[in-house]
Amino acid sequence: MSGKIVVRNVEIENGNAKICVPVCGKNKETIIDEAKTVVDMNPDLVEFRCDIYDVDRFDVSGVDDNYLKCVETILSELRNIIGNIPLIFTFRTLSEGGNKDISDEDYKALNNMVAKTGLADLIDVETYSKKDFAEELIGEIHKEGVKVVASYHDFEKTPDAKTIENILQKMNELGGDICKIAVMPNCEEDVEILINASKRASEILAKPIITMSMGESGAVTRVCAPLTGTSVTFAKGVNASAPGQISCGVLRELLEKTKDYKISKNIVLIGFMGTGKTTVSKALHRMTGLEEVDVDKYIVEKEGMSIPEIFEKFGEKGFRDRETNALEEIQKISGRIISCGGGAVLKQENVEILKRNGDIYLLTASPEVIFERVKDDDQRPLLKDNMSVEHIVELMEKRREKYEAAADYFIDTDSNDRVQVCYDIIKKNS
Repeated sequence: MSGKIVVRNVEIENGNAKICVPVCGKNKETIIDEAKTVVDMNPDLVEFRCDIYDVDRFDVSGVDDNYLKCVETILSELRNIIGNIPLIFTFRTLSEGGNKDISDEDYKALNNMVAKTGLADLIDVETYSKKDFAEELIGEIHKEGVKVVASYHDFEKTPDAKTIENILQKMNELGGDICKIAVMPNCEEDVEILINASKRASEILAKPIITMSMGESGAVTRVCAPLTGTSVTFAKGVNASAPGQISCGVLRELLEKTKDYKISKNIVLIGFMGTGKTTVSKALHRMTGLEEVDVDKYIVEKEGMSIPEIFEKFGEKGFRDRETNALEEIQKISGRIISCGGGAVLKQENVEILKRNGDIYLLTASPEVIFERVKDDDQRPLLKDNMSVEHIVELMEKRREKYEAAADYFIDTDSNDRVQVCYDIIKKNS
C-alpha cells in the first residue's frame, strides 16, 4: 500500500522524497529575504517556521489580533515570493523542540486563522501529546480545504520500532494527510530502528509519511528515501530548523545520484583506526543500497573469536594471514563497499588483491580527532598499552607512506560529517 497525495501539482508519495526547505527568520525583513534565497534553491516545498518569528508583545499578549494580522501579512508576502510552490505552515511548540510556548487555545486560533486565509497548503499539527484536541483541530482545518501534516518529535531518544509504527498509525487515525515523526538517535542501532520502522509503516499506511532520525548520526535518513520510505525530506535553507539538516544542493544531488545506484567495481575504504571506515561504510550502504562488507567482522565471524583473541592466540602475523585470505574471498564480487582494518594495506599483496576489483579510498583524520574517537575503545590491540595522541602520531607516521601509495583517492573525515564524506566518495565514483 503506497501513500500519495498531490499538492499544487507536486506528488508527495512514499519512497520518492521531495525536498522541503524551511524559512526561519526572526522578523519580517529576514523572513522575506530568506524566502527569496530559498526559492533560488529550487525546493519542492517551502516551510514557514512561525514559532521562530518574533513580533512585539508576543510574550505578553500571546496570539492576539495584532499577532494574527502580522502572520497573515507575512504569509501573503511569502505566497507572492514562492508562487506555486506548496507552503507548509508550522508553529513548533516548546514541548516538541520549538521556540515558543503557547496555550492550546492560542495554538488552535493561530492554525485556524492560517487555514481560513488559504495561503498555506499544509498545516503542521502536533498530535501525539493531545490526541482529542488535535483530532478536533485537524477536522477544522480540513473544513477550510487545507491538508494537515500530523507530527510528533522526540528530541531525547528513539522509541522502539513498534512504538514508532503505533505513533504513525495513530496520526493516520486522527486524520493527518501526511504523518510525520522525527526522533533523536543515541547510538547507531537507533538509526536502524527508525529506518526499519519507517519502511514498514510506509508499506502499511495509505498516507504519505515523513520520518527522520535527527543529529549528525541520523543525517543519512534524510538521504535514503528508498530505505525509509519517507515522502519528504527537509534540507537546510539559510538556517537549519532542526539538527542534521543538509544543504539543499548537496541533498538534491545525493538523492539523484543514489537513485538506482550501481557501480562496476568495489568501493574500498582504508585508513588508520578511528578515521571512520565503519561509520562511513554504514552511511554509504544506507544511501546507495550497496552491500557493505566489514573485513574485520568477516574474519571474526569466520574464526569464531574476536580480533583481540586472534591477536592473542596467533599473533599479528596470524591475523594478517587471515586478513589476506578474507580479502581474496571478498573481492571476487563487484559493486560492494569494503571496509578494511587499519593495517590491511600495509601488506602489498593485500593492496594488489583489492585493486583487482576496486577503487581504494583513503580516509584521513588528525591524530587528535582519532584519539577522541578511540580513547574509550578497548578493542584496539595496537593501542592497548599506550592510548595517547603521541603513540597514534608515531603509528600513523609509520603507516603513512604505504597508505598513500595504496590510495586512489583521499577523503578527509575530521569534520565528523558522514553525509559530506559519502557525498565526496559518490562524486568521485560517478
